[in-house]
Amino acid sequence: MHPGPLMKIEYSTRHLRLSGEDGFQHTFHAFWLRESSDAPGYRDPITGHKLQNANEIPLNIAIARATAGAERLEIEFTDGHRAGYAWDRLRRAAEHPISDELVGEKLLWDASLGIPRWHELESLRADPQKLLALLSDLARVGFALVRHVPAVNQGSREFLDLIGYTRMTNNGDIEDIKALPRGQHYDLSMTPRALEPHVDNPYRIPQPGYTTLHCLRNDAEGGESVLIDGLFVAETIRRERPDLFAALSTTPVVYRYCDDQAILENTAPFIDVAPDGRILHLRFHGRCDQVVAADPDVLDTFTRRGGCTPASSPRLRRNWSSSCSRGSCSWSTTTVCSTHGAAFD
Repeated sequence: MHPGPLMKIEYSTRHLRLSGEDGFQHTFHAFWLRESSDAPGYRDPITGHKLQNANEIPLNIAIARATAGAERLEIEFTDGHRAGYAWDRLRRAAEHPISDELVGEKLLWDASLGIPRWHELESLRADPQKLLALLSDLARVGFALVRHVPAVNQGSREFLDLIGYTRMTNNGDIEDIKALPRGQHYDLSMTPRALEPHVDNPYRIPQPGYTTLHCLRNDAEGGESVLIDGLFVAETIRRERPDLFAALSTTPVVYRYCDDQAILENTAPFIDVAPDGRILHLRFHGRCDQVVAADPDVLDTFTRRGGCTPASSPRLRRNWSSSCSRGSCSWSTTTVCSTHGAAFD
């Protein structure tokens, strides 16, 4: 046993165990340590890519010697390779094995969420800090509200160009959504029919990361927009009905869209869960989904939703039309939604 900076090490030929005075403990495999080496002869210092494939490391690789230093742990392996490992790097690898999301921490919300701030297009253009604030809203709550976007066809491009690449689809990169006469629509969004809460385009691979809605004109009665935090719904289900959460996160669902231009299909569960338990992604689109013909016992749980707060509950729905005037909502408002969490109708 060797002391390190607030850390102790114990090792055998195949394992190395770290113990911290604060209760931290983790055992590393010799192969993992060897493959994780950042020694210049093994890993390119510029790209960080390995210069040797992992299958070239002997399967019986072992630790020959481990020495604790003030800043690093030095290890010599039985194939002659030597490498140093910073203490904080080893601890980070143990405590955060899954890559952190670049978008930061998420705020789960329901209808009690206060009125969000509006972002002005001109301010976003002029001040990078204002744009960062908008991206922060997207990261935390899954949507952002922008006004004074030009109320003309393709006017949202002035905003989109501030964010990044706009993905081209079979409907173009910006789609003109409007109510069409009966028989001419190719999507229910092209009809006056009210749409239930949903996440857009779950049949695409990959599903769009962000969807931008730009209202040019509303010449009909109604048309209120509703946002729902899908992550909040999923966490509520996990807490109140773990059996249902397990079914929703493992049972395959087929999402399908078909028109004269394209046939789009994707098969995935409602909820994607990371190995560490974090919810990564949600898909919910009740008009284009079809659960597979799974085992009846599985479907019995999948379809028995009693006891959970439904997505239509007023507790979960936040109507933003009451927080802005008709003029700003109808003519120059853009809503950006993350399709990883926010459902809208």
